[in-house]
Amino acid sequence: MRKIAVVAVSVLIASALVSCRKEEKLIRAPGSVEGQVVSLRSQAAGTLDVWTAAAGARLSRGEEIGRLNQDKILNALDEVELSGSEISNQEARLRKKLTALRANVDYLRRQVERLERLKEEAAVAGDQLEKARLQLLEAEAALFEAEKALASFGIQRDKLAVKRRALELQLRDTLLLSPVEGPVLETFVSVGETLLPGVVLADILDEDSLYVGVFLEGNEIGRLKTGDPADILVDGRSGPPLRGTISFFGRKAEFSPKYILSEKERATLLYEVRVRPADSREVLKVGMPVTVVFRPE
Repeated sequence: MRKIAVVAVSVLIASALVSCRKEEKLIRAPGSVEGQVVSLRSQAAGTLDVWTAAAGARLSRGEEIGRLNQDKILNALDEVELSGSEISNQEARLRKKLTALRANVDYLRRQVERLERLKEEAAVAGDQLEKARLQLLEAEAALFEAEKALASFGIQRDKLAVKRRALELQLRDTLLLSPVEGPVLETFVSVGETLLPGVVLADILDEDSLYVGVFLEGNEIGRLKTGDPADILVDGRSGPPLRGTISFFGRKAEFSPKYILSEKERATLLYEVRVRPADSREVLKVGMPVTVVFRPE
């Protein structure tokens, strides 16, 4: 029995030593959550007709959260469509007229050719031939003008297409879309306000930019590398820690003297390390204090 007890004690001591060594390998550091706050700005002037964003609401990238008044732009687009229809109708009438004009020119050419043969045979008066030639010239001039008018319809269509594209761009600018995915931090407008281009409408946190910033000593970062896993501990949150990976090491020491005299001074230098959260990003808030645990190999 005594031998078994001694063995059990030895196992417990060994386990405790292993656990202590593992704990000694861990690096714990306080940090804070940082991220980029994106300001949504109005791209056009107008009255705000629709606004659905509220502080705390979560948005998807490209989600529509507001709209400026579109009445004038939509009316202008309707006018463009009507102009396009009118051009089509005029073109259809002109094409029918061109058919008649071409037939008339062909007829008058045959008449002139016939009268020229008859004149050679002295079977027709000269003034009759001249009259036919003048009629042919007038018909050819009318045909030329009609063909020019038909070509101008293409130019008019091109102008309408340019105007339509410009109006569609203006219409797109009236739609207020979230530029990023994340929560709304604050809004600055309400329905009915008249906005100018460049006015800030809301501040939105870009969750893709979230990271936890900590500062480690030089001898600690020497045991870590980019891509190493880390645990993010949030005060007051139960359950397993949030997972993350090291995404950045600072290139310059913080709080460092202008020159280093000894190894002791080098040990006091701190370097920034950023940890990118891998999941549950909605739990993290900008400015929130957290603790990060690194497990170097």
